[in-house]
Amino acid sequence: MFNFPKLQTGLKDKNVYIKQENGRAKVAVDNVVVVDKTNKAGSKAALETCEVNMNAEKVHVSKRQKQEEREKTTGKKWFDMPQQVLTPELRRDLQILRLRNVLDPKRFYKREEKGKPRFPKYFQVGTIIEGNTEFYSSRLSKKERATTITGEVMKDVAGRDYYKRKFDEIQVAKQSGGKKFNKKGKGKQSKSWRK
Repeated sequence: MFNFPKLQTGLKDKNVYIKQENGRAKVAVDNVVVVDKTNKAGSKAALETCEVNMNAEKVHVSKRQKQEEREKTTGKKWFDMPQQVLTPELRRDLQILRLRNVLDPKRFYKREEKGKPRFPKYFQVGTIIEGNTEFYSSRLSKKERATTITGEVMKDVAGRDYYKRKFDEIQVAKQSGGKKFNKKGKGKQSKSWRK
């Protein structure tokens, strides 16, 4: 069994409102002042340490207000993750994350369920910091770095060529039945109708 030394809190023992007696923490009555709403009397040293308002009024909170308070975060089990306000930049980044299977043709991503909401209610945005071992292998250069995911996708030169080519293919496929498409190959189409 290990004998650990006592932890030093770094607090001065003179004006601390909690003191230890026989290994138990107790409130130091001489350092705590009870403050009344009408009369604020007490020693100056005690006022600097702690003020306890014994006449605090209890405020009634309705069920709706409690529900609204609960919906502001995910709860203790999810570390009280806050509900985010969707700005246009965040909305664009989330849209890119939803359509990530289009960005890399050689990587497979599971399809989202149909009943899921379009954007998550609770999420957090962080910054990835590479380690020293990734300096040459998977580190982004300063030119490739951007403040948002959208910016990084647009700065990717190899990806941009792929996106442009795919966009053009989709446009050709979508226009294949319109007036312009029929005018170009009118001779072929008219011959097929005659037969």
